Amino acid sequence: NVDKYYSKIKNQLNVNFHSTRLSGNNDSRIIDRAAKQSGFLSVNVPKAIVNCRMHNRCSSICPSSQKKSLSQTLLKGIRGKVKILSGYKVLKLVREENKIIFCFAKNIKTNKIYKIFSNFYFVSSGAINTPFLLTKSNIVKTNKSLMFHHNLRFIVDFKKNINANHGTMFNKQIQEFIEDRFLIMASNYRKSFLASALESKIEELDSRIERFRDHALYTTQVQSFGKGSIKSFLSFGPFITYKFDDKDLKLMKLAIKTTINLLFKSNAKQVILPLKKNYLISSYDEYIKNVHENIYLFI
Repeated sequence: NVDKYYSKIKNQLNVNFHSTRLSGNNDSRIIDRAAKQSGFLSVNVPKAIVNCRMHNRCSSICPSSQKKSLSQTLLKGIRGKVKILSGYKVLKLVREENKIIFCFAKNIKTNKIYKIFSNFYFVSSGAINTPFLLTKSNIVKTNKSLMFHHNLRFIVDFKKNINANHGTMFNKQIQEFIEDRFLIMASNYRKSFLASALESKIEELDSRIERFRDHALYTTQVQSFGKGSIKSFLSFGPFITYKFDDKDLKLMKLAIKTTINLLFKSNAKQVILPLKKNYLISSYDEYIKNVHENIYLFI
């Protein structure tokens, strides 16, 4: 039973729901209200945060250090008891029979390669580098079933000040459609994020930045049917290949349609779609009439 250990770690990381307080996160609150009015499941999102200052930089570096990292919590308690090596890149795990006996690691500054021995190895290198390392180490076969999710980002203009930049990344998530393979939520919002999301609609950048506080960014996360593989070439990599599945287009159309409907129920006045040339719509009906059935032309 790992529940007691999980609970202890949550406490050490200060995982809680405190960021759902009344101030800030208007973008999450707006879509949460519309979801509940539609009878959709909307859940609170726990965060490892203490006394959040609402800088809305959760996905990068928290300037007030209120986002609790491992170095501030779990690792802090074991300093002096173990040796922590930073600035090293693990190149390969070496095993005998079913036991890893050491790893090769390169010092990033000096490029010198070392053998490092340990009693236990925990591989936590992310969705790409973990299977890549295990494949290079001949622990698993070539990974040909890498699963992706696509983030569809919507720029939403409410034509009134909602201060979406004042908050955390998101504290509500629409999970009504999780069985349909997609989730809907607010996204980090700053001027630089708005500018990058506009992409090819750069001619509107200045006017929208002037009304920065009238806008928000929302993300629909879609679990793809298509799968990829992770490869190396001449000791370089990882290189990712991906094959689009025909079912993905149908799934994305459903996810975009559902999100658009929910955003306009949230009193959005304009939505810029995550499609080629940032297609702009002013109503759900306009989307259905002009975009939905021909969406493959805009992707």
